[in-house]
Amino acid sequence: MKRPKLNYRFHNPNKDDEALINELLKVCIEANKKKVERAIREAALRENVSRAVWLDEQAMISDMGEETLFKMPNGENEGKYYTIPNEYIKKEDGYYVLQLPPDFMVELNDRGEVVEKLSVDQFIKAVGMKTAEDYESRYAKGPRVLYEEQERKRIADIEAKKRVSSNQNCK
Repeated sequence: MKRPKLNYRFHNPNKDDEALINELLKVCIEANKKKVERAIREAALRENVSRAVWLDEQAMISDMGEETLFKMPNGENEGKYYTIPNEYIKKEDGYYVLQLPPDFMVELNDRGEVVEKLSVDQFIKAVGMKTAEDYESRYAKGPRVLYEEQERKRIADIEAKKRVSSNQNCK
């Protein structure tokens, strides 16, 4: 049996067409509200899909509380290191699983300075499918020593700012 085709007729008692248009728009929005909300939720889920990458445990340098310090594998970015917030890290049998949001940027550091920022896709390309041998350091000065130097410099900078601030307050 065929469904009858619906025909709508609107009587506009107002002299103003804009008022009628606004009323029709309200009716249409209310009628499709659930469809629009579902479409928005589905689009948000598609956009916020996190990306995962597995790192060998040899990549980890130090757990610093709220984030973990990792080193880059041998190759183009050898000797550089980066930190990842611990909320994105899961420890599994001999591996670290990083689940990164799509808009996350990984900052590569070298001697305490940010030298490059990688998107999640670039980062996964650089560290994905690497084994323990890929993380063997060829440097006499490892990333742990570099991290300690960076921390000493950061603490010295904080102390210097405190001294400047206290001198300004005394004046």
